[in-house]
Parts: sequence; C-alpha cells; structure tokens
Amino acid sequence: MARAGRPERPVDPDQGPVQSFAHGLRDLRRQAGNPSYRTLAERTHYSRTVISDAARGERLPTLAVALAYVAACGGDADEWRARWHLAHQQIIESGAAGSVERAADASEAGPAASSLAAGGTSEAGADGGASRIRALRRRLLTAPVLVALGILVLTQVEAVAIWQVASASKPSTPVATPVADPVTVMDGADPGTSNCGPSATVLDSKPIILPRRAEIGGHAVPKGTVLGTVSLKYSSLCRGAWARFDPAGGVYGRNPNVAAVRLTVLRPADGTESSWRLPHVDEAYGDLLLTGVGCVIARGSVELVGLGITATAKTHCLPHH
Repeated sequence: MARAGRPERPVDPDQGPVQSFAHGLRDLRRQAGNPSYRTLAERTHYSRTVISDAARGERLPTLAVALAYVAACGGDADEWRARWHLAHQQIIESGAAGSVERAADASEAGPAASSLAAGGTSEAGADGGASRIRALRRRLLTAPVLVALGILVLTQVEAVAIWQVASASKPSTPVATPVADPVTVMDGADPGTSNCGPSATVLDSKPIILPRRAEIGGHAVPKGTVLGTVSLKYSSLCRGAWARFDPAGGVYGRNPNVAAVRLTVLRPADGTESSWRLPHVDEAYGDLLLTGVGCVIARGSVELVGLGITATAKTHCLPHH
C-alpha cells in the first residue's frame, strides 16, 4: 500500500495573488485525481521540489513551470497563462517584486538540476546556460533602472531645497495636491461601475465606414459613409483599457434597431479577448482589460440588420502612457 504524503500547509486565497494562484493549482491537482508531486515531476521533467514549490503559496512560479504543472494535471493552458500574467502584474503593482524574481531563479534551475541528477546530456547544460543568460539580462536591465531612480531621488531633493529657500524669503503654507490611489480591478471589469471612466483618456480612435451603398432607416446611404467611431480608452487610475462606440448622427433615422453594435477589446500578448454586443445603435462601451500584460486593441462593428452588411474598424495596439 502506498504511503500517504505529508499534508500540505493550508493556503488562503484571499491573502494575495501568490496564495490565490497556488490555491488554484492545488484545486486543479485535486480535480486531476491528486497525483503525487513525484508523479507530476516525472510528467513535467522538473524536479519534485520545483513542482511542489509552485503550489506552496510563498512565491509565484515562472510561467514555464506553471504551464508544465497545469499540463500535467490536464488544465487549460490559455486560461492559466492569463491567470499567471494577472497574478504577476498584481505582485509588481503591490511592490513585492521579489516574490516573482526569487521564484524565477529557483524554478529555472529546476529542469537542469533534474537532468543532471538523472545523468543528463548537453541539453541540461544548455538549459543552465540559458538560465545564467536570463539572470545576467535581469541584472543588466536592473542597472539602468537603479540609475534612473537615483536621478529621480536627487531631482526631488533639489526641488525640496529650492522650495525651502523660496519659503524662507516668502513664508507661505504649502498646499498638498491630492493624488488618487490606483483602483484595483481585474480583466473583464465594467469601467463604469469600477470608477475608471472619470480618469479615462482616448488613446486612439478609428471611423467605422460603410463598405457599400445601403438603405438604412428608409433612406439611401452611400458607400464610404461614417457609421460611427470606435475608440480605445485608457484609465491610469485603473491601469486598463476598453472599447467605446459613438454612433454618427443622421445615419440611422429614428429607428435604432436597424443596426447592432459589437465591441471587442483584445490583448495580443496573451490572446485575452472580451466581446460585448448591443442589439441596437447607441453609445456603448465594453469591458476593461489590464494593460500591464501588454498593449490592447479596440475593435468595433456595426451590423446592418437584414442587409448582410457589417462594417468594422479597429484601433492600433497601444500600451498605457
């Protein structure tokens, strides 16, 4: 009879993105029949320690380790890739970057260590070399960031000194300018109910143009007529973007049901997409996607009911400012 393993330390998914991600991995493992970590290590070709650490809830595993774990448990790779990127962004925004970087160092060493223990070939050495290159790249990228931070600190010190001199010659009471705290939202959030709209700016917009002549609302509309505009809106407060549609005036007559509107927002970096359809013509906006993972595209379509005509336009893929 197989000996039962030592029970895992409980993980509270409400304590943060790392714990939530680990809790999800554990649920996935249970759904797969609760295979042992030794079995998962054999399936993934990572060491047992690396695989068990992925679900320990102390550090976020690398994307490669997470996807290997998910594949070994029969999970959906696209879903978990999006979940990993979201957790990674939340960790960075919370200032706990070490929870990601330390995990990356440990996880990237896993396959090489496993191969060496099993008498690995030159592929293990190549993987170890790649890990060292990635580590060096991180250090090279970190150096300019530290220099920039140092310059920023010096600039702020100089600004304070100038203010103090000015205050000594002309006493005044400084008034602090309130800065709004970032709003925590997730992919698929409603920009309106999440209070993202008031701070939003338009990053890009494109006209939706009628591809051929059509009868709309009882009158002839020539080819090339602008049916409306699709815009990519971005909120620095929510760190996300969404699609908005504004119909053109004087095109649809008095019957808004002559056309339907579809808004889609797409993040090519991980393939995440959210689409929403309005069965009549009106101002409309779609759901939000976070921009920390990558740039976002807004796409808008106007479908002329009963005519088989659909006009579409999309914005550029623009990151946040």
